[in-house]
Amino acid sequence: MTIINFALSASDSDAIVNAVNQDANNRDVWSQPRQVAWFAAAQGFVDASERVLVERLGREYAGGDVLDVGVGGGRTVPLLRSWAGRYVGIDYLPELVAAARHRYPDADLRVGDARQLEFPDGSFDVALFSINGLDAVSHEDRASALGEIRRVLRPTGTFVFSSHNADGPGPSERPWNIPSVSIRQPRSSLRAAAR
Repeated sequence: MTIINFALSASDSDAIVNAVNQDANNRDVWSQPRQVAWFAAAQGFVDASERVLVERLGREYAGGDVLDVGVGGGRTVPLLRSWAGRYVGIDYLPELVAAARHRYPDADLRVGDARQLEFPDGSFDVALFSINGLDAVSHEDRASALGEIRRVLRPTGTFVFSSHNADGPGPSERPWNIPSVSIRQPRSSLRAAAR
């Protein structure tokens, strides 16, 4: 995995202000009782592509250590714990972690920030950041989040995330109809599928 690191200069003060504003906006919106209740009620897979992906991860990493970044109200807890040997879910909003703990009191759910993970290097086989969660991290902070997630993954680990993509497939195209690609060997699988 390639991680792109960059540093902000003093002339990038607007970028710093935008990152702070986005963080404050996220905390303000997602900590409201109505939003917490919505996240706490969410269940199951978002769509068929998420189901296919999580089931494939479960086959390839059964019994592995899983980090669920942005766990929210706990929607993904049963989906990932069903095959994980060790499951840890984090969210940076205490209100959402409390809602998830209420639903799953026996799960390892913690307040944590993807930009500064409190785990040793190489702690996990899989990290998942679902429902475009990475898009909620300011552009300026994404390199930190990606670097931290890479740090806590084992060398053979897999990071799965969804993101908005204006150039992606349209509503009539289904990502689960794409030729099979191995999660552990994506490049060689894609080359073989292209032949």
